[in-house]
Amino acid sequence: EQSLQQSLSTFSAHLKNIIRILKQVDENSLVLLDELGAGTDPTEGAALAKAILEYFIQSGAKTIATTHYSELKSFAYHHSRVENASVEFDVETLRPTYRLLIGIPGKSNALVISEKLGLPSKLVDRARAFLSQEAVRTADLIANLEREQLLAEKEHALVVEYKKEVAEELAKLKQRAAELEKQKQEIRRQAQKEAWEITKQARQESEAWLKEFKEARKKMDRQALGEMEKIKNELREKEAILAEEVFRKKSGKSLKIEEIKVGMSVFLNRFKQQGYVLEEPNEKGQVLVQAGIMRLLVDLRDLSTLEEETVKANGRTTGIGKIVSSKAKNINSEIHLRGFPVDEALLEVEKYLDDAYLAGLPKVRIIHGKGTGTLRSAITRFLQNHHLVASFRLGNYYEGGQGVTIVELAKK
Repeated sequence: EQSLQQSLSTFSAHLKNIIRILKQVDENSLVLLDELGAGTDPTEGAALAKAILEYFIQSGAKTIATTHYSELKSFAYHHSRVENASVEFDVETLRPTYRLLIGIPGKSNALVISEKLGLPSKLVDRARAFLSQEAVRTADLIANLEREQLLAEKEHALVVEYKKEVAEELAKLKQRAAELEKQKQEIRRQAQKEAWEITKQARQESEAWLKEFKEARKKMDRQALGEMEKIKNELREKEAILAEEVFRKKSGKSLKIEEIKVGMSVFLNRFKQQGYVLEEPNEKGQVLVQAGIMRLLVDLRDLSTLEEETVKANGRTTGIGKIVSSKAKNINSEIHLRGFPVDEALLEVEKYLDDAYLAGLPKVRIIHGKGTGTLRSAITRFLQNHHLVASFRLGNYYEGGQGVTIVELAKK
């Protein structure tokens, strides 16, 4: 930048270029300055450099400036739009490491380098004595920042390593979870296979028993069958009488609307069955009652108090009412017979109708499926002569069609 022809010193030539830049700079400019304010008195040079940097900041230009001035390093600390940076230098090897340190100003290291190069220690110590207190504080601050930067980098490296270890452990856990899920599926598949084998074996044994039963039944004479049917009818009549006694009201007292409480036991006069109140009466005087598996909305006049009778036998209470009540709660309003052999299905229907009648169900569904129609026909013939059946019909479309038979049970 010096020019003997134009009588320009280093500082003058440097400043002339800066003046040209100041005239052209705007928010789209990138300004690169090396040793801003150098070549003149350090105090005045530093002051001039700060003024020039402020102008570039106000113009919006992006600026990179190098300097050895401590005043400019301090200027960067106190200005929100200026950031210190430096290239790390290894004073032991006297070589740069080429690591860019953002936020940390560089040190000149002139005294350290001079001592390393062989300048007498006495001269170096004397030079340190000439340093101002401000310069010493700045050097100490930079040294502290460098130490903190190194510490932060080490901690960051530890965090990265820790995250890597965590990621590896997480991957192992995911792999283990996948293996456990695979084992779980295998155990479930094996259990299903074993359950199917058990079911298959039970079905075969049941079919063998039914076959033996059919063979034995064929050998029985008509008179024996008649006697069995007579005994069975007598048992059914006794069972009906017993059920009637169990559900018979003792007091027959009608209930008033203010007496109805949620959870209280009541007797349904129309269905001759006991239940308990789920909700208080609505504005129409109707009460929601649980009777067995059914929820019914019943008029208040169809309810009365219930005092369950017990049967005395051999001087002790047998609790028959509790048995019937338990059956009423557990009996389902439908039975599924799809896949059953005809003989086995008829045995199931006969037992189910007895239980349903004892539980007080007014209507039940027998689900036999469509298939070839053999099972449906056999059930139809069986229901035609059953003393507990008031009427029956095939289901409507929304009830299951020809795969379902709807049975109305006889009233007690």
